[in-house]
Amino acid sequence: MKMRNLMMNHALERSERFIGTVQDVLVDDIDPKHSNFVSGRNPQNRIVFFEGSFKKLRGQIVQVLITEARPFSLTGRSVLIPEKNADNY
Repeated sequence: MKMRNLMMNHALERSERFIGTVQDVLVDDIDPKHSNFVSGRNPQNRIVFFEGSFKKLRGQIVQVLITEARPFSLTGRSVLIPEKNADNY
């Protein structure tokens, strides 16, 4: 149990460094807990969740401001929508 706590604390610390940064996120799925959120990965391979339409954003790279960190994922809000989807978002 102690090793698991150490691992979780270390993972959270590593995730917290992204708070306040804007990350490029490749959208690849729907958030399983919130159907109005999508998920993707940043260049460091962290899972990032943010509000958006999967139908419109799938396969797109979206700039996301990271607002929350968890040990193995990040949450944020889109700050720049890809031009080809900007009118439909």
